[in-house]
Amino acid sequence: MYKVYLCINDKPLKWSMERCIDKDRAAAAFADLVNRTAFDVADFAAVLKDGAKTIALHRFTHRHGMPDYWRERIQEIPWNLPHEISKRGGTNG
Repeated sequence: MYKVYLCINDKPLKWSMERCIDKDRAAAAFADLVNRTAFDVADFAAVLKDGAKTIALHRFTHRHGMPDYWRERIQEIPWNLPHEISKRGGTNG
């Protein structure tokens, strides 16, 4: 299960939390948060987790080229794929 949410001063804002099973939906939710420039002036962070493991953390106080800056880099997220269910090898019955 993926979780996407905002933090301020490293404290999760529970109202912003979205839970997703689908990787593409989680990526879209994370991109939606990351691309919100209104958060650029505060100590906000967007978090993408797979279970308890943080996959990506975007700090809005960082700039392009800095660690923890994911704007325009969503396609580079290091996904942990064991949660993806393969449709191959299934039974017909």
